[in-house]
Amino acid sequence: MTFHKNLEVLPSIHEAVAVVALSIPTLIIFGILYSLAVINTRRTSYHMRYMIGTALLMIGPGLGRGLIIYFGTPFPVAVSVTLVAIALIGILSLIVDLLRKIDYKPNLIVVILLVVQSLIWEIRNTGIWQSIGKVFADAFF
Repeated sequence: MTFHKNLEVLPSIHEAVAVVALSIPTLIIFGILYSLAVINTRRTSYHMRYMIGTALLMIGPGLGRGLIIYFGTPFPVAVSVTLVAIALIGILSLIVDLLRKIDYKPNLIVVILLVVQSLIWEIRNTGIWQSIGKVFADAFF
């Protein structure tokens, strides 16, 4: 629905495909982290860190809207700031695990996925993402 609404509102299909860079990677990352949490239900420390990773993804919409509404931040900038802030929280959790000499692998996976999410948003206007996003848009929208 959002993609088709964006087609009506945004100046070009290029812009609508660029906005897909926010939802599709988030959906895939959520699925990966949730699946890893379910797979690791018996390893409490791993399960907890993967579930925290899914929770970090939920910060984005509220923080982004807060930046837009209360501070007048343009949408693309608010998304960039939000994604970087979430990745930094993940990095901080990874650093804490490293300092406490706790198994850091789950947080490393979370951080890698969060950084990839942020990078995908930043390359949303490139030919690489446009071709990937167009495939998703054609297949699912």
